[in-house]
Amino acid sequence: MNKIGMGFMVLGGVFLMIGAWITVTAFSSQFWPTVPGTVTEAKVVGQISQVGDALRRHLVYSIEVTYDYQVDNKQYQGKRYSLGSGYTVEGGFNEKSEARAWLRDSDFNNGQAVTVYVDPSDPENTVLSAGIKFTTWIPVIMGLLLLGFGYWMSFFLHQRVLSQQQHQAQQYQKRNQ
Repeated sequence: MNKIGMGFMVLGGVFLMIGAWITVTAFSSQFWPTVPGTVTEAKVVGQISQVGDALRRHLVYSIEVTYDYQVDNKQYQGKRYSLGSGYTVEGGFNEKSEARAWLRDSDFNNGQAVTVYVDPSDPENTVLSAGIKFTTWIPVIMGLLLLGFGYWMSFFLHQRVLSQQQHQAQQYQKRNQ
């Protein structure tokens, strides 16, 4: 078995396990108890886009929110928006002014009330948007692609090498007869 292919399969398995855990947790988050919370900070954050070509990289802007909430008379602070998008409430703005306008018109301004979904086994594990999002599936998709690519490299390329070796052996036998 091809070592590189096996490495891709192991990496794919790791991504698949992480993705499965995130997906199951995201699904269960929609059944978590809720508590009232308050937005304490909503900000526009700039990041360099991760396009492949370094010359096309530019700043993209997203919205991140910090919120306070209380569980069993104990005060907590959270930042995660959802399982899948992490801290990003909304993103992909090319202009800072677009992001600011979206934030101004949103439900995530300082002092605004929000509903916080709280993991019953860990009150510090929270989200503002419960359930599975498209981005929640990304590690699962990556894991499946890496597993498939590793399988292809390990088995199909191995078969190709065997076929070439058999062909060379046949050619050698013909020459030596």
